Amino acid sequence: MLNNNNFISIGHASLLKRAHILRLLCTNEDMSRVALAQKAGLTKTTLSNIISELIQADIVCERPDGGIQPAGAGRRPVYLDLSATSPLAVGILLNRKGCRLLFTDLKLKVVAKDRFKVPEDISSDELCDLISEHFRMLKEKCGRPLIAVGIATPGPIDSVRGVILNPDHFYGLRDVEICKMLSDRLGYECHLISDSSAGALCENLYGIGKKVNHFIFVNISRGIGAGIVVDGQIHRGSDGIAGELGHTSINFSGPPCICGNRGCLEQYANEENVIARIRELCLYSGDASFPPDKEITWWQIQEAAANGNGPALAALDEFCEYLSFALGNAINTFDLSAVIVGGDQEGYNDVIKTMLQNKLSGRVAASYFRDVRVYNAYYGSDAISVGSVSNVISKVFNGEINILRQ
Repeated sequence: MLNNNNFISIGHASLLKRAHILRLLCTNEDMSRVALAQKAGLTKTTLSNIISELIQADIVCERPDGGIQPAGAGRRPVYLDLSATSPLAVGILLNRKGCRLLFTDLKLKVVAKDRFKVPEDISSDELCDLISEHFRMLKEKCGRPLIAVGIATPGPIDSVRGVILNPDHFYGLRDVEICKMLSDRLGYECHLISDSSAGALCENLYGIGKKVNHFIFVNISRGIGAGIVVDGQIHRGSDGIAGELGHTSINFSGPPCICGNRGCLEQYANEENVIARIRELCLYSGDASFPPDKEITWWQIQEAAANGNGPALAALDEFCEYLSFALGNAINTFDLSAVIVGGDQEGYNDVIKTMLQNKLSGRVAASYFRDVRVYNAYYGSDAISVGSVSNVISKVFNGEINILRQ
């Protein structure tokens, strides 16, 4: 007779197989039973048993477009898909611009969403009450079972304890046990991740990361953050605060930073400095492209640079020069093969991507063996908000969350 430990290991192995099948189904198009069995390395019988279990649980269904072809065309494979009533993952992106809520299925299909401003002088309790109010409205609207809640915020955070530590200029929040506070209000498990790692996780599961296993996701916002993927896995560090690229020094004799370091990247490469540099160059050159009484957005800067505007090109080139030195250090340290440019700005064209590609070529050790490629994020400015949801979905895909028990 098998002992209890054997029963536990057998059950865990079944959970991992089921989780792997869900990942393959949800991150690939047009998956039939045969294709799933081949990709997963399972026998048709084992695969059929798993699919039957998922269909019975109303998580997976057969797509209505599968079945018999017209006469003489042979049998068309029956494709599998998520059920229209399958459970949803919830994502909460809390940043300096406000809060976004997303309810999606495991394929990232958005079922419900909301966005709202957050008052500057809000307390942690008031913030959680505000999020809870919007959560309840969306939950009632979607009417489907929920798995768990992913929360993405600027760092530094402690993802192990679910605590927002001390991000600068972040509603005055310090040492907020955000996971416990929201879990108590919402009635679901909550999982915290840094916004940069969230972007990397989204790209890893559904975007550029499907074709590269070692990359760095650069989060360009008020500062510079990064999410690092090594061997197809997010590198979180011991406390979940890995990826603070903006607080790596590019000038050891530079000005002191609030983090205690000197000459940090964020002191040189940030949106405010780029805008200030553009205004300075416009003043000296007489360029009237950016009137002093008009707000300048990140997207306007990129568009102007793409159209050959001198001040915009010079300011972005300086920005990318600083950024490339920090990226070079990270690439050499982790032996990365790609850089993905993203963030919560309005959008990205190819200007920054091209500048970084040119500056990194020949500058990093890996360039002696292969090209280090620079990409724009597949999900663009939505990569981080979608990443908050991906923080839950990834735990389903690795077996940490068993959705059959939801």
